[in-house]
Amino acid sequence: MSNNTAVTQTTNIVPVQGIFAPEPTFDLITFIGPAGTPFLPPTNPILDGVTITNSTINSTTIGAISPSTGNFTNISTTTGTISTTPSGDTDIANKAYVDSVAQGLDIKASCLYTTTNNINLTGLAVQSGGDWLSTLTAGNRILVKNQTAQAENGIYAASASGWTRTNDMNTWAEVPGAFTFIEDGATLSSTGWVTTAGSTGTIGVTAMPWTQFSGAGTYTAGNGLQLISNQFSVKANGTTLDVSSSGVSIASTYAGQTSITTLGTIVTGTWNATTIAVAHGGTGATTASGARTSLGAAASGANSDITSLSGITGGVSQPDYIDFHTTATVTSAVGRIFWDGGTTLNVGMTTNVTGKVNETLYTYIKAWASPQSQVIPNRAVLVANAAKYGAQFLLDPPRPKHWGGYRLKPELWEFWQGRKSRLHDRLRYRVEGGMWRRERLAP
Repeated sequence: MSNNTAVTQTTNIVPVQGIFAPEPTFDLITFIGPAGTPFLPPTNPILDGVTITNSTINSTTIGAISPSTGNFTNISTTTGTISTTPSGDTDIANKAYVDSVAQGLDIKASCLYTTTNNINLTGLAVQSGGDWLSTLTAGNRILVKNQTAQAENGIYAASASGWTRTNDMNTWAEVPGAFTFIEDGATLSSTGWVTTAGSTGTIGVTAMPWTQFSGAGTYTAGNGLQLISNQFSVKANGTTLDVSSSGVSIASTYAGQTSITTLGTIVTGTWNATTIAVAHGGTGATTASGARTSLGAAASGANSDITSLSGITGGVSQPDYIDFHTTATVTSAVGRIFWDGGTTLNVGMTTNVTGKVNETLYTYIKAWASPQSQVIPNRAVLVANAAKYGAQFLLDPPRPKHWGGYRLKPELWEFWQGRKSRLHDRLRYRVEGGMWRRERLAP
């Protein structure tokens, strides 16, 4: 029997007081140690290798065979797995699910800007075909998609010298299904683009077309429009225009609705307002007779002086002659113009016209018709001119400015009548005191 060193163990015994719930459960509430100090678990305990088989946190079971759903308000971890497929808008998705949704797209890192037209693939300056408004920084990722030679399209790193394709888009295997997002730009900020190039090709040789895939934030409301959520609508100014589901109209409360002073050409429509005054280009009347009165259309007499314009069709040919008559004292007279083909333009005079239609009218027309003392080819010129000016002036021809004469005012007249034996009669009339005086003179 070998000698063994005695093994000792020291045990500290501390008297404690247990506090229990009343009967019948007598559940333990807490332990009280010396001097009334309660026994509490250590702060922020680290438990290693502990298996929780059945317990609760705030009355929610954990560690059971069918644990209840836990609510997490903050997750910060670099490891872990999620096996369920998300169904709600706020569910967490695993990589397998995301990959299945993004199948067919090769997601590239986002680009700062893109292009709108052909550009030079060199330098950092603003270009008319680029969607950037300020100088670029070397290394900026730029989606070039509008080159005239589409084989030059792709994702480039901007440079003060020649631009180079980025490492994620410099071989054709990286081209099919490539997608990138545009971060900024004058017109194409927050848009997504995908290439529609085929699966085989050569960088710099095969065309690489791009098409817009998404457009978050692409649309903005222009003048007169408003964009609320994803719906455009016409924006009323609150004073002159009303906008409703039936369309755009002038506001009923707009004072200018009844005093529009500028108007374009009205092609069709019906005038429903009051008459338009002569001063504004109208007649100020609702009847033909009233219009003639307003416009002073009658040459003389009543408003119905012009009684007939019948029988005139087509173009008017050279007239045969003009005939204004008569020289008699009448209460009604007619001036007539006869045209080729027997068509007659009747110019009537009303029954309230009295006096003579004398040679003054015809003389004035002849004065207009005749270029006095000038050589003319034939009489037809005079006839045509007479008809022309007769139709133009009707019954009220003015005296031609080129036509005139001399007025003789006699003060003395002598009449001689021969007799036999030289006993002739000599009678003289002379003005004396405003009266004509008759005298006999010796022969």
